[in-house]
Amino acid sequence: MTFADLDTFDDTFDDTLELPVKGKTYVIPSPPADVGVRTERLMTLGRKRARLQFKQQRLAELEAAGTTPQDDERLGPRDELTPAELDEADRLADDDPTEDSLHRRLLGDAYDQLLADGASYATLRHVGITATIWVGSGREAAEAYWRSGGRAPEPSPESLSAPVPAPASKAKAKRQART
Repeated sequence: MTFADLDTFDDTFDDTLELPVKGKTYVIPSPPADVGVRTERLMTLGRKRARLQFKQQRLAELEAAGTTPQDDERLGPRDELTPAELDEADRLADDDPTEDSLHRRLLGDAYDQLLADGASYATLRHVGITATIWVGSGREAAEAYWRSGGRAPEPSPESLSAPVPAPASKAKAKRQART
């Protein structure tokens, strides 16, 4: 059996993100593969770092309360960042000042359109972070962040250990919108 060409799935395969800002919809295309892979890796390392910080905070709280870690199931499985992963996270997060920023590379032409339309930094940042989450964690996570107005939820063991969802298709998004 031969796979059908991906281009034949125009109605179901969605590789763009549409974000409305002050009555105008900005279309953000899927980034080049190298930018997408880098973004996914940044998100993975960021989740691991957040998990580690959460566990360290929770262990300190338990110690202050005189409780041992075995008494608290909220700590979840051990998932430490290795020194090599910490170095990689720092390297990936540091944009070379001579290169375009990660937001510019993720937003494509929408970046220049936002600037031309007089968008504030807060708006550009919100659009950029939403696109980052879309690429690194999927459409549903990006929409939740978008709707939050930029307020990320407090991390929990469940949110930090959740697998990265696959990007939603247009058909799936339409079905979900009808329910």
